[in-house]
Amino acid sequence: MVNNQFVKDTVNKALESGENYSDVLVLYGSMNQEVVNASLRIIENKLEGLKFPKTLISRSKLIGVEIMENIHKHQSRSSTMSPYFQVVLNNGSLCMSSGNSVSLDNYSVLNEKLTSYEGMTLDELKELYLGKLSNEEISESGNAGLGLITILNRSNKGAKHELIKVSESEYFFKLEVNLNNTVVVR
Repeated sequence: MVNNQFVKDTVNKALESGENYSDVLVLYGSMNQEVVNASLRIIENKLEGLKFPKTLISRSKLIGVEIMENIHKHQSRSSTMSPYFQVVLNNGSLCMSSGNSVSLDNYSVLNEKLTSYEGMTLDELKELYLGKLSNEEISESGNAGLGLITILNRSNKGAKHELIKVSESEYFFKLEVNLNNTVVVR
């Protein structure tokens, strides 16, 4: 049984939006490397079967792995709300949606980063990305802080987010990334 109202709302929105969709993939629950890898293979195979351009397939896989890795690394382990990842294919485009709970500490860092990134142009995001790579700033957990920047860059800033307070110590982070079947080289 799905006890997370956010995933119910997201799935219902996709199914009831009135748009013609060809496929919906929803993952609900704990995510690990095996789930991430299997999901990416499913997405890749489906997009190849639908004759999506290789560039869009690559972008989709890159964004998908970043979203799922962020869920895996940053989800609140003490939450009663399970994370989710959803991909909806419709009319030559795809929408990736995700949600996971984050601690108050992670909320503060995430909110600060997202606020900063929203005010940047794509060129500024690219410059920030390259700067982080050249500074070799990697945390003990293997995190270089490039996930959100990668998502925003590769989606041409086609991402929306929401941080919803669910308790005094926990927030729920929702992310939606839209990609259309056009080639944009950055």
